[in-house]
Amino acid sequence: MKRTWRIRLVTLSLFLGLLAFITISLVAFPEIILIVATAFTQPPMDYSVSAEFRELPADDKELKRWLHEQHGVYICLVSRTGKRIQIVWGHSQTRFSDPVTPDLRKEFDRLGYHGLIAYEEDKSHRDR
Repeated sequence: MKRTWRIRLVTLSLFLGLLAFITISLVAFPEIILIVATAFTQPPMDYSVSAEFRELPADDKELKRWLHEQHGVYICLVSRTGKRIQIVWGHSQTRFSDPVTPDLRKEFDRLGYHGLIAYEEDKSHRDR
């Protein structure tokens, strides 16, 4: 008689454990799907830099070329107003992969932009 109760208790425990596992799986599964989907469907990140110099090169072709060569950069726009340049570029990686922002200050001098007066990075539009 004791053995029968043990078997029933073990069977009941296994059944309850399986039931709890299935219930937790059904509740957690949509959340897991949502986390994975969010990681892979976030929009790409955009960067914006404004800089002013004492001396600029004749054009911005080399800066654009260098920026396009950076890993993940898929679009780059450079515009000028006097001695100030505005650079905007898109990066194909998302917040989930935490891409590194290229530091343009290290490249400016090499590319002919001399005498940095002001440098501003605007990340507010991407760090929401």
